[in-house]
Amino acid sequence: MQLSVVLPGPVSDRLPEAAQESEKAGLYRLWTTESPGRDAVLRASVLLGATRTLAAGTGISFAFARQPLAAAGLAADAYELSGGRFSLGLGAGTRGQRRWYGVDFDHPAARMADYVRALRAIWAGDGRARYQGPFYDIDVPRVQLAGTPASRAGLKVYGGGLHPRMLRAVADSCDGVVLHPLAGGPRYLDDVVLPAIAAAPDRAPGFRLVVWCPLSVDFDAELARRRAAEQLAFYFATPSYRDVAGSAGYGAVADELVDRFNNGGAGFAELAPLIPDGMLDHFVVHGTPAQVADRLAARRTAWAERGVDEVALQIPAQSVTSDSLLDSIGQLAATVLPRFA
Repeated sequence: MQLSVVLPGPVSDRLPEAAQESEKAGLYRLWTTESPGRDAVLRASVLLGATRTLAAGTGISFAFARQPLAAAGLAADAYELSGGRFSLGLGAGTRGQRRWYGVDFDHPAARMADYVRALRAIWAGDGRARYQGPFYDIDVPRVQLAGTPASRAGLKVYGGGLHPRMLRAVADSCDGVVLHPLAGGPRYLDDVVLPAIAAAPDRAPGFRLVVWCPLSVDFDAELARRRAAEQLAFYFATPSYRDVAGSAGYGAVADELVDRFNNGGAGFAELAPLIPDGMLDHFVVHGTPAQVADRLAARRTAWAERGVDEVALQIPAQSVTSDSLLDSIGQLAATVLPRFA
């Protein structure tokens, strides 16, 4: 099982240093996030340019923010220029995120699958891009992509997923799934994720399962807990995730978080105290480096039993700084990696 780290979006000024420290520590991959004002592919390219062996991927890049032809060219450049170390992670985002970009649509799962198939058709072309599907119709006579169709065949696409319909669409069209940070618990894997993937008739051979694991580590355990609670408040203030909270027995907490965020104007730091310890421990690994190492080691067995290929540790974005990001990577290298390998 490989270990990766998800770099939070707010930090940009020391990305090359973070990449070099991660490579030196023996991490397999760094994933970059995307939000309004942040580009995941560009940030991944910076990481790849600063290293020689480290892999990097977008986790996730919004599919709707770029038409397939633009995304295909961007990903081909990143893949070829990095010597094949780049992977494209895509997601449809929430309805609210799509509205931010001025691109709202229905049938996001079916549209995502069609988008990925369009990308593959473009990469397979040699001078011409042709694809016709239920949502995308492409016919461009002159297309100059980096590399050749044979070399681009190794470019892997991962799809972000949480709910059953999207998970099935990802399993039918992508090389792997990067699970939403709320989807990595054993119960949710057993009840939702694994059945949805198994039900996909066109699942690729070697389909990879990547668990996103929210993480908060600091030598001050209370500070780590507070950051973890803010991270969880950020997720559960969104109505889309109420059912996930309910499946873990915390539906009433999620309802209160949504209400106070949307109707009371509360910030994530104000919402964090509403999250009980049991809920926090269920969704986030937090604590001192030694505590985090113990808790990840305990989860590793459950993940291995369920066929997880890679665990991506997600550092909280709500309070991260460049210094705390590098500190977290150093703590992982010294304490967590030796026990997780």
